[in-house]
Amino acid sequence: MKKKRSRTKPSNPKEHAIVPPTAAATPSPASPRIPRRQWLYAGGILLGLAVLFLLANSGFFLKQLAHRFNPPVVSEPEPGATDPYLLALAGTPNRLRIPSLGIDAPIVEAAARTQAAYKTALQQGVVHLPETAEPGDIGNAYLFGHSSDLPWAAGDFKNVFALLPEIKRGAKIYASNRDGNAYAFTVGGTRIVRADDLSVLADPGNEKRMLTLQTSYPVGTALRRFVVTAEYAAEILVK
Repeated sequence: MKKKRSRTKPSNPKEHAIVPPTAAATPSPASPRIPRRQWLYAGGILLGLAVLFLLANSGFFLKQLAHRFNPPVVSEPEPGATDPYLLALAGTPNRLRIPSLGIDAPIVEAAARTQAAYKTALQQGVVHLPETAEPGDIGNAYLFGHSSDLPWAAGDFKNVFALLPEIKRGAKIYASNRDGNAYAFTVGGTRIVRADDLSVLADPGNEKRMLTLQTSYPVGTALRRFVVTAEYAAEILVK
């Protein structure tokens, strides 16, 4: 009796194929660590710049602190009585006063419509922009002043408008012209505009009398302008 030969299943050649060894995964190089000394050096530079910024604008920040902890007390007139601030200003020519911010400064005329002339005039007070209306006249009377300047810069009005961004809608602004006629204006609004935005010089029309105040913004830069617009409210004429 013949024995049956067991048939062996042909092996799969893939099962015996020599599989090349997988290359070991190469670890990605670690990001270079910045030495602690360099961090300290960078931090020292930033701290130094911050200190220089504070020193360069020290007048601005001192005014801000003084206003926050000791704001001016504004007296309201009795019903039917003449505004005491308007009465006190009458007869004093070329003056700007904002009682709620403690601002009291001369209004100066620039010798020409040039940056050099403005720079000189700003040392003496707030500047009336040439070719705009005088305070109290029909049109847009435009005044501008420093919010901050270097402590060693010439002049006593380096931060006369440091508090201008703190003004409130409805606050009173008082200004007099060259004859000493005094005018009261009520703040209608504020806005921040680009340095080249000339729309702020526009005449209000309809024979309105308007006062616009401007200063650089934010502090320590001339990137933009902070602008206050105020409408005529009252007057005392001495001439």
